[in-house]
Amino acid sequence: MKYIYYIAAAIVLVSGGVFSYLAANTSSQKKAVLIINDRRISEEELDALYASKLPYPREKSEFIDELITRELLIQEARKAGIDKEEPFRKSIKNFYEQSLTKVLLDRKFATMSITVSDDEVNSYRTFLSSRLHFTVLNAESREKALKGNYQGEERRIAYFDDLADAVKYPLFLLKEGEQSGPLRIGDRYYAVRLDRIEVMKQPTTDIADAGIRRILTEWKRERMINDWIEGLRDKASITIPVSGKETARG
Repeated sequence: MKYIYYIAAAIVLVSGGVFSYLAANTSSQKKAVLIINDRRISEEELDALYASKLPYPREKSEFIDELITRELLIQEARKAGIDKEEPFRKSIKNFYEQSLTKVLLDRKFATMSITVSDDEVNSYRTFLSSRLHFTVLNAESREKALKGNYQGEERRIAYFDDLADAVKYPLFLLKEGEQSGPLRIGDRYYAVRLDRIEVMKQPTTDIADAGIRRILTEWKRERMINDWIEGLRDKASITIPVSGKETARG
């Protein structure tokens, strides 16, 4: 079983190794309570490392044993020069960027206040029982879509429940004859126009209100994030290579 822990320790090399490397200098300035070859760990650092493993507490002696194993693996990796290899450096960069964007999005989510009304719940039930007649319009860019310069129209008929979420929610917000704003799907921009709602049967009662509220809450949250990101794009200066040439916008 210990071999499994050793393998797991190797997996956390990227995050643990970076922390270990950065903390080594400051820790060496204080009295060390744990020494692993040249690695000196003060009581304050050890307590901080142990506390960071909560809320899954374990005996401190077991934690120290695993910490020693991890540190020995890190030291061996450095001796082998792994920390200087390009794949490792790229993995550090990817880890850093993913962590950075995750914290940003988590903070953005925390600022969102989302409510779902009873009317929206009832409307969703009606849509679930309906077949929609709608038109898809496409544009080459967001700028053209915002100006209403769409290239063509494609009329479609489909049951609401069979549609992808990227189309469901914009249609759900519309009344007959209304058209959505620009929708970004992949690298293209679209709009949808709801031509007609054909109610096929009585609204379903199989889904609880709470379940519908969760679905609509997620849709609204995704829409708010997408709108926020589009706002960042609108304010940014971006140059995109197109067929060997560069195109600037923003």
